[in-house]
Amino acid sequence: MSRPPPDAGPGLWVPVASLLLACAVFVADLRRPLGFAHSLLYVMVVVLALGYPRAGFAAGSAALGTALTVLGFFLSPPGGDPGQGLFNRSLAVLLMWTIAALVARYQRAQKALIDGRREAQAYLDIAAVAIVVLDREARATLINRKGCEILERSPEEVLGRSWFDCFVAERCREDSRAGWSRLIAGEAPAEYDYLENVVLTRSGGQRHMAWYRTIMRDAEGRVNGSLSSGEDITERRRAEDLLRRQEALAQLGQMAAVVAHQVRNPLAGIKGAIQIIGSRLPPGSPDRQVVSSILERIQALNEMTRDLLMFARPRPPRLAPVQLHSLLRDAAALLKANPDYAGASVAISGADHTVSADAELLKDAFLNLLLNSAQAMNGTGTIDVSVEATGDRARIAIRDTGPGVPAEIRERLFEPFFTTRHRGTGLGLPIVKSQVEAHGGEISLAFPDRGGTVVTVSLPAAD
Repeated sequence: MSRPPPDAGPGLWVPVASLLLACAVFVADLRRPLGFAHSLLYVMVVVLALGYPRAGFAAGSAALGTALTVLGFFLSPPGGDPGQGLFNRSLAVLLMWTIAALVARYQRAQKALIDGRREAQAYLDIAAVAIVVLDREARATLINRKGCEILERSPEEVLGRSWFDCFVAERCREDSRAGWSRLIAGEAPAEYDYLENVVLTRSGGQRHMAWYRTIMRDAEGRVNGSLSSGEDITERRRAEDLLRRQEALAQLGQMAAVVAHQVRNPLAGIKGAIQIIGSRLPPGSPDRQVVSSILERIQALNEMTRDLLMFARPRPPRLAPVQLHSLLRDAAALLKANPDYAGASVAISGADHTVSADAELLKDAFLNLLLNSAQAMNGTGTIDVSVEATGDRARIAIRDTGPGVPAEIRERLFEPFFTTRHRGTGLGLPIVKSQVEAHGGEISLAFPDRGGTVVTVSLPAAD
C-alpha cells in the first residue's frame, strides 16, 4: 500500500522565508505614504504557512503581519490619504486572518486525511490476504503488507508499475489482462469475479494466487479501477497435484506389474531366440540386417519398459554421504562411453561438497540430464557443470549451449510421457524429478536469452 509520510519535522526554510518576506514588505511600506496598499503584501507571508504544517503557524504569521501593518501605519512618511491608508490596512488585516483560517482548516483536513490513510494502512496490513488496487491503466496504486511479502518487494517497487506486465507470469498474462479489462468495461457477469493466476517474486519464484476482484467508482459513478484480494494457494495446489500424481502413480504401478509379467519376461525370450536365429545365418546374408533391426527394436522396447517400471515403482533411496565431484565425474565418464556423444565434454567447476544421497540413483539422474544436454547440442560441445553451497544445501547447475526449448512447451517438460524426440518415452525428466525429490531436493529449469538450457538441482548437504 502507498504509505503516508511520517510526521518528520518540516524544514526551517518556510519560517525564515516568511520572516524575510515580512521584513521586505515592512521596509517597502515605510518608504511610501499611507495611501499606498503595500500592507496587502503581508497576505503572501500567511500563504507561505501552507508549506509549514505546524499548528498555529498560520495564525502566528497573520499576527506578525497585523503587528507590522499597525506599526507601519504610525511610522510611514507623511503624505497620502490617511483614510485610504486606514482602509487598505484594515482590508489587509482582514485578508490575512481570513487566509490564516483557511490555511489552518486546510492543514487540519490534510492531517485528518493522513491519519485516515494511516489507519486504513493498519487495517490492510493485518489482513492475511494480498490487497491490490489498480487504476484504469492497470497500474498498481495500492498494495498491502501481505502483497509485498508475496512479491518479495517493497511498496515503492510496486506502486506506479503495470501490474500485468511486471508481476504476472507470462503464461497467464494475456488471459488475466483480458478478464480484468472485461471487468473494468462492465462486461463481466457481475461487478466482481474470481480468477487464478501466477505472480512472479523478486527471487524468480512463482506463487499461485486466487483473486476476488471488484470495480471501484468515483463520486460520479465512473469506473476508475479495481480492488482485488488475493490468497496464496501455491501450497494447496502443490498438495492437490501431489495427490493426483500419487493416485495416477498407484494406477500406473498396477499397470507396470502387468507389463513386467506379460511383456518384459516374454520379451527376453524373444530377444534370445532372435539372437540364436541371427547366429545361424551365413556371413553376408541380407537377413542379418533384418535381425539386427529387430534386436534394436526389442532393446528400445525393453528400455521403455524399464523406464516405466522405474517411474511407476521407484526404489527408495539408500542414503549415505556422497562426494558430488566424484559422482559427476562418473556420470560424465558414462556419457563419454556412448559413441553418439564422443564429441561432448563435461567441465566441472566449483568446490566439492558432500550430500546425503543414494549414489546409484543420483548418478542415473545426472547421467540422464547430461544425455539431454548432449542431445540438445547434437553430441558436440561443452556441458558446464557448476557446484556451489547455498546454506545447508548444495546447488548443481548444468548448462548446455543448445538451441533451448520453445516457450510453448516449457511448462510440459516434467509431464510424464510428453516428448519431442523420435522414439522417446517422455519419462526421462519425470524420473529425474522423482529421484531428486526422493532425496529431499528440488529441480528447476531456466532458459537464458542467449540460448541453451540451465538445469539446477538443489540437494540437502550431508550432516
